[in-house]
Amino acid sequence: MLHWVNSLLIWNPATRQAKKLPPPYLLPQGTWPSCFSHGIGYDESTDDYKVVNISKYLKPYHYQTHIYSSRTGSWKNIRFPENCFLEFFASYGKFVNGRLHWMVYKEDANNENRDIVSFDLVEERYKFVGGLQNLPIIGTELNLTDLSGYLSLISSTEARGINGTFKINIWVMMKYGEPQSWAKIWKLEDSVLSGRRVPNAMPLWMLKNGDLAVALRSDVVVYNGQDKLRKTQCKVRDCKIDSAIYFESLASPFSDEEHRRRQ
Repeated sequence: MLHWVNSLLIWNPATRQAKKLPPPYLLPQGTWPSCFSHGIGYDESTDDYKVVNISKYLKPYHYQTHIYSSRTGSWKNIRFPENCFLEFFASYGKFVNGRLHWMVYKEDANNENRDIVSFDLVEERYKFVGGLQNLPIIGTELNLTDLSGYLSLISSTEARGINGTFKINIWVMMKYGEPQSWAKIWKLEDSVLSGRRVPNAMPLWMLKNGDLAVALRSDVVVYNGQDKLRKTQCKVRDCKIDSAIYFESLASPFSDEEHRRRQ
């Protein structure tokens, strides 16, 4: 799935077929989403690729979820969980274990905490996965990714003070759906001059022997534990590297009805 000039496109690299999706909503006059997030995943039960789009509105303040089916070629609405606020800097839903995942702020009676919300593509409803306990609200950036089939959480804490230390930790949920199974598999700590930003870190893949490839700004570094094995620099300036798992198929982005009309 591609996001291009306020449009969403479904693209199959194997067949080179692409489709621009219709808008997911009919907007009331004078309203427009202030920002939105989306993700794509596969529903094995119906052999259907689904796109989930979450829009945030300010007047009145609320979220709206829209689901697109590649089989029917249409959208439908689903309620977003109440008292949850999406972290839009990590705007793409990560598809793991048949569900799309986002980081959220969740308000309880007298406190606020961070959690992971998932959207089940079969049941088409939200559930809370259970993130790490006692994650700070301020000063730490959290991102999710699919790390070799595991749900992974990356926490980056900025350096403070003249000789402050930035910290990057990568966690993996070893048994999906069991919050107690979160395990820290890698960390990076370094002293930096005051005011320097923490480098963007994104794990790309993890091998069975423990080797871990991590993107740090425009560098891809392979580690075994804390030992650096090799480093490759991408020839693109000011970039943030991420990864996406792609299984080659001949699936079409067009609905069954669209195929009949194209024949």
